[in-house]
Amino acid sequence: MSTSRRRNYCCVVGCQTGYSRVKNQPKLSLFGVPQDEERRRLWDQNLNRADRPLQVTDAICELHFEQKYILRQYVHIIEGREVYIERGKPELRSDAVPIIIPHLLKCPDEQPTPEQSTKKRAASPPTCEDQPSKRTALQSVEPQLRFEDCESARQSDNAFELEDVVRPNDHWAMHKFRHYDGIAYVSASLSRELVSIEKTVLMNYGTDRSEVICRTYVRKTLISEKVAYNLEDAKQVLDCAESLHPCRGAGSSCISCKYVRKVILTRKSYLKRKERRNSVSTKLRVLSQRNKRMATRLLDIAGRLEEMRANNANVADKILEDKISSLPRKQQASVRACFQAAKQTSKQGMRYNQEWILECLLMKLKSPRLYQHIRKNEILMMPSNTTLKRYLRSYESAFGFNQAVMNTLKKKTASMSDLERHGGLLVDEMKLSEHFNVTASGQIQGFVDLGEFTKPEDKYQQCDHGMVIMFVPFAGKWSQIVGVFATKGNVRGDILLKILMEATILVEQAGLFVDHITCDGAPWNRKMWKLAGVSASSKKINGAIQHPVDEMRKLHFISDFPHLLKCLRNGLLQKGFATPDGLVSVHPVREAYLLDRSVRTLKVMPNLTETHLEPNSFEKMRTPFAFQLFGPYVLRGLAFYKEDIERRCGSIEATQLFFSKIQRLITVMTSRFRAEALRPASTDVAFLSNFLDFLNDWESFSDNKRHFLSESTAIGFRVTIANTLSLLKYLTESVGFKYLMTSRLSTDPVEHFFGIVRQSSGCNAHPSPDEFLITVNCLSFYNLAHSVDSANANPDMINALVTVHDRQGLKVTHKKIDDLISQGKLGEVESTIATMPEKFADHIDVTLEKSDSRLIYYTAGHEEKR
Repeated sequence: MSTSRRRNYCCVVGCQTGYSRVKNQPKLSLFGVPQDEERRRLWDQNLNRADRPLQVTDAICELHFEQKYILRQYVHIIEGREVYIERGKPELRSDAVPIIIPHLLKCPDEQPTPEQSTKKRAASPPTCEDQPSKRTALQSVEPQLRFEDCESARQSDNAFELEDVVRPNDHWAMHKFRHYDGIAYVSASLSRELVSIEKTVLMNYGTDRSEVICRTYVRKTLISEKVAYNLEDAKQVLDCAESLHPCRGAGSSCISCKYVRKVILTRKSYLKRKERRNSVSTKLRVLSQRNKRMATRLLDIAGRLEEMRANNANVADKILEDKISSLPRKQQASVRACFQAAKQTSKQGMRYNQEWILECLLMKLKSPRLYQHIRKNEILMMPSNTTLKRYLRSYESAFGFNQAVMNTLKKKTASMSDLERHGGLLVDEMKLSEHFNVTASGQIQGFVDLGEFTKPEDKYQQCDHGMVIMFVPFAGKWSQIVGVFATKGNVRGDILLKILMEATILVEQAGLFVDHITCDGAPWNRKMWKLAGVSASSKKINGAIQHPVDEMRKLHFISDFPHLLKCLRNGLLQKGFATPDGLVSVHPVREAYLLDRSVRTLKVMPNLTETHLEPNSFEKMRTPFAFQLFGPYVLRGLAFYKEDIERRCGSIEATQLFFSKIQRLITVMTSRFRAEALRPASTDVAFLSNFLDFLNDWESFSDNKRHFLSESTAIGFRVTIANTLSLLKYLTESVGFKYLMTSRLSTDPVEHFFGIVRQSSGCNAHPSPDEFLITVNCLSFYNLAHSVDSANANPDMINALVTVHDRQGLKVTHKKIDDLISQGKLGEVESTIATMPEKFADHIDVTLEKSDSRLIYYTAGHEEKR
């Protein structure tokens, strides 16, 4: 291939395109000569240049081609419609031939120009063209250069039969129609026993039958239209149609769609930049005018504001009080705050009275977003979050039972009915990160803190768990944290029993009724049950003890039902069960899953995955997996594939009966709506009694303990079901309840609370002890301030929480200690610390271990020199 540069002018004789001597000529496109030798020879015949043949470096302008051969736009089919995009540079079609040659219409050999004279010359001797033999030889060497002869030769050579076109492969078929003078070549596809026509090429003769018009359709959409002069051209049209790959449509883009999208986005970006460049001056003028108007308006508003400030300054406080005396009390507080802010040049350092602070605190608790909207838009003068936190900081926060919370809870329950005050205590623990924190007052946080139940050997251990005790009523959507403790690992059973009894007494003194205590099936909780006298067997169930406050009532112990269900699931996956109905195993469920796991067909068990059948250690802790394994979808799958499963595993009647019982048990023990609640003398009550009998029969039938529940799980099921029935009887006969929603007996509220605590710590899944304590106290504060059943909260409860008298005394003591240290009176410092209240000095015993005085002297001198 030649590396010579292509000429920048048209090589057609008589055409002036591209010549520098021609002034003000229009800008036309030049097209290079084709590299193919056969096509270049055809172009050379049409140009009819006698001086030299057509060269590779020659160029021909667009004036010598018909417009149908010049491609100026990209044509794409998108959603069945043709989309045209302008090309940056025009191109020629592959079958383009220069046929517009102006000088050939008037040949100088046939008709002389007016300037030429027709002179008669003597007859020349005969040339080789006049001699027939030599003329034949010349024609075989040099082709005819006349354009008309080329056209006639083409018409005589290009006529062909449409049936003779060679098809690309056997997938193409030829069809003829009655009222159509042409032939259709069709390629079809078969999908799901449906035949659809993918590609169609229609061929029919032109007006003079010297050319064949070929139209290509893909899915009923015209793609291209070409003219064929011989069988080779027609075959190329069919080959081109065969190479087309139709787009699959919406949902999955093909490579052509991606290219079209890229071209459209590029064009859109170009037009956007072009408009932006063209409108810079306009935008500058508009913005300048807008700035002038805004400046004028700003000056006007500033003048009016100064005038209003001057008028407000002249209004005496007495006149203001007289004008707002007729307003409600809370509106008076808001007006005073607004006028006080108007007198100050800065909002920082502004003082608020206690009443207005309480109102703002209540508004922020009810709707933080609305509070920020009112404050940001200066609708009312309200304190910032920092100011509110300063008042909240006075709310005493420490591990153990908070007496301020109990006193406030007593005020809150005074206006509640008896039905709203009955409930139970939920206890659970969460993992904390081991971390020490030194507060501004010098206190060290991060040690084990069980209040008065902390043992001396555990007092200086670093805590890694947080235990929360929460009261949840049987009726209502509220809950209240009554105690929070920092522990090292788990709490021993004897200490846990003392803490729960203390919590029961304090909550009863606050006006609530504790009817049950719910915990999970951890070993230390079962130890606490044993110390309390709770036991269960096939012969006798003792799940309640005498209430520590009221001798006429009982305190029921309940195990968390979701935790029991997870233990049941783990035993089934590990070893299977031998029930009176037969052997229960997870193998039938696995076989049903293998039959149902195809991704191409509909599923009977869409929620069942490998995780349900083979969970890892972390997945075994997730409750939804256990509930879904015994859900209705699994029962439907076992019934649907029963015949196939029994051919592989034998009878599955026992497995179906066991799964149906557990699914019914889940429905009864997790009721959250009135329609699903547990009611006396209902079929659900009879089912629970029958399930206890089923456990007894199962245990007696299974002589080998491997095929029965573990001892802890069996005790948990028996005690929980029996106490649920006992609570239902007590609440409906003695208290006045009509039903019991059994979901209130689980530890789900505590788990939800732990989720909030983890989210408040950001990316750290295990918060530090101080973060855990702050979050717990804030949520405890919100639950107390939050009104019951959308009623107004009592400001006295807020006053009790944000009281500062204890903290004021603490500040005075801290200042006294700082003064003694500055004066060097370390002995008096120790005596002052020893006289502090125990709640303000959590680690007084640390001061009993003194450093050597020489070391203190040396360290003090070193710090003084620094």
